[in-house]
Amino acid sequence: MWQFLKKVSKIFYQTKVQGFYSTFFIILIIITLGMEFIYPEYADYTWKGIGISIIFMLFGLFFPIINDLFYSLSWKRVDLQEYPSSTNDSNMLLTDLKTLRDLEKSNKYIRVMTMNERMSYSFIAIMVFFSLLVAFLNFTNSNYGDLVDWLSITALGLGVYPLIGGAAKNRIVNKINEVQSLTDQLNNKESDIQISQLKNQVNHLQSLTEKLLAQLEKVDRKIK
Repeated sequence: MWQFLKKVSKIFYQTKVQGFYSTFFIILIIITLGMEFIYPEYADYTWKGIGISIIFMLFGLFFPIINDLFYSLSWKRVDLQEYPSSTNDSNMLLTDLKTLRDLEKSNKYIRVMTMNERMSYSFIAIMVFFSLLVAFLNFTNSNYGDLVDWLSITALGLGVYPLIGGAAKNRIVNKINEVQSLTDQLNNKESDIQISQLKNQVNHLQSLTEKLLAQLEKVDRKIK
C-alpha cells in the first residue's frame, strides 16, 4: 500500500499538467469571488461557477494520475534508460536489440510514452470518440451543417493521433541505434582480439617450425 501511495505521489509531483489546471482554475475562482462583490446581482451564477471550477480543477489534478495508472496496468512500462543493460556482454546486447526491435515492429511505443504523451493520447482518443458521437447524432437529426463540422474535428483528431507516438518511436529507434553501435564496437573488438590471438598462434607455430627445421638440419649433418 505504501509503495502504491509513493508511486501516486511521485506521479502527482512530476506531471506539469495538473499544475496548469490548478493555476488556471484558482485564478478563475479568484475572479469569480471578485465578481461576487462587484456584481452581487450575479451571486447565484458566480457560486455556481465556483462549484464548476472546483470540479474541473479536481478533474485536472487527478486525471493525469488515473490516466497514467490505467496505462501502467494495461501495458507494462519500459524504461529506455535501462538499455543497454551491458557494455561488454554481446549476448546481453543482442537480447536488448531483440527487445527494442520488438517494441518498434509491434507498435508497442505506448509502453515508453511519458505521462504527458499518454495524456495527449487519451485526450485525442476522447475527442475523436466524442466528435464521432455528435456527428452521428447530427446525422440522425439531418443536421448536415453541424455534421460536416464535427466530421472535420474527427478527421483532425485522426490525423494528429499517429503523430503523438512519433516522439516515443524516435526514442526507440535512437536507442536501437545506440545499442547496435555498441554491439558493432564490441564485435569489432572481439574480432581484433581473435585476429591478434591467431597471429600469435601463427607466430608460435612458425617459431616451432623453424626450430624443428634447425634440429632436422643438425640431425642430417650428423648422419652425413
